[in-house]
Amino acid sequence: HAADLHLDTPFADVSGFPEHVGDALREASLQAWTALVDEASRRRVGFVVLAGDIYDGAVRGLRAQRAFLEGVSRLADEGIRTLLVHGNHDPVAEGWTAVRAFPDLVTTFPAHGVATEAFEVGDEQVFVHGTSYAVAATSENLAQRYPVASGGGFHVGLLHANVGGPTTGHADYSPCTLDDLRRT
Repeated sequence: HAADLHLDTPFADVSGFPEHVGDALREASLQAWTALVDEASRRRVGFVVLAGDIYDGAVRGLRAQRAFLEGVSRLADEGIRTLLVHGNHDPVAEGWTAVRAFPDLVTTFPAHGVATEAFEVGDEQVFVHGTSYAVAATSENLAQRYPVASGGGFHVGLLHANVGGPTTGHADYSPCTLDDLRRT
């Protein structure tokens, strides 16, 4: 599981830092993504879930998109699923993407409703339920859209939300409570 990757986030000003520090800051998010893919591969996980904000905003750089596509493609080549939702920084209806298609083992959950992806990992039936943000300014409690888990198997609710109220310096996007999350 990962969230808030903010791949290739542009730093406003690294001029006050030594050159090697600025370079390290520019590469940090992409290196973290590569490390996540490496670790998932090394552990041979059944699937990876990404809970929103893969990108930092409407300007989704080509370098970030290329790195993301390379990572999920590598996972898919190894038989590892990737399931993702878009968050308030990378909503479905805002921004652009050069990536027109992902490998078959990559699921992007739509906005405007909760979808479910069912599959097996070993002998276990897995159900991942998810919804993406349509727009950045999402004030609806998206957790209330999720169904109550029923039946057997392993159920995962994949959601990008602000749990427990606004935090300093951040908008109150898709606010929900722990009780909202426990209900599903």
